[in-house]
Amino acid sequence: GFMARGIERWAARRMPRITNNICLDRRRIYILPTRNGMIFSLVLLVILAGAINYQNSMGYLLTFLTLAIMMLAMVATHQNLNRLCIAVVNAPPVFAGQAAKFSLAISRVTQRDYIHINLHCPEQAMVSAHLPAPQNTTHVALPVMTTQRGYFSLPRIRVFTEFPLGLFHAWSWVELKGRC
Repeated sequence: GFMARGIERWAARRMPRITNNICLDRRRIYILPTRNGMIFSLVLLVILAGAINYQNSMGYLLTFLTLAIMMLAMVATHQNLNRLCIAVVNAPPVFAGQAAKFSLAISRVTQRDYIHINLHCPEQAMVSAHLPAPQNTTHVALPVMTTQRGYFSLPRIRVFTEFPLGLFHAWSWVELKGRC
C-alpha cells in the first residue's frame, strides 16, 4: 500500500549509486524482531510480571539473563551482515523466458564468519551462502527469470539473515550493475 511505497522510496534514497561491487556497512543494514522474537519478548514480559508479583529473585535472574542473551543475539545478527562485500559478474546470454544465472562473489573485510547469508530477488528464487573463517571469498549463482528479449539488468537484491537464534531479521537492499 501507500506506507510500503513510502518506505521503499525512503530506502531508495539511502542507497548508493549502482556499481559492480558493494560493501554493506552499519548504516545500510536494517533489523527488526521476527515473529519468534516477538513471542520470545512476550514470554519474557510474562516471566517478569510473575517475578514482580511473587517477589521471586530467581525469576528476575532468569528474565534479565535471557534478555541479555536476546540482546547479544541482536548484535550477532547485525554483525552477520556488517562489512560483507558483494560483487557481480555479468551472466552469460540466455533466451527470453529462461533464468539468467548471475554469479555473485561474496567476500569479507573482517576475519569473522558469515553464516547463513540469504540473497533474494523479488518474486525469484532465494540462494544461501556461508563464508567460514579461512575462506575469503565464495561464489553463488543467483538465478533470475528473464521476461523479454534484449539486455536484462540484475534487479535489486535483498540480502538478509536471521542467524544465530532466529529472533531478529537483519536485511539490506543491494543494487548491482549486472547485465545479461
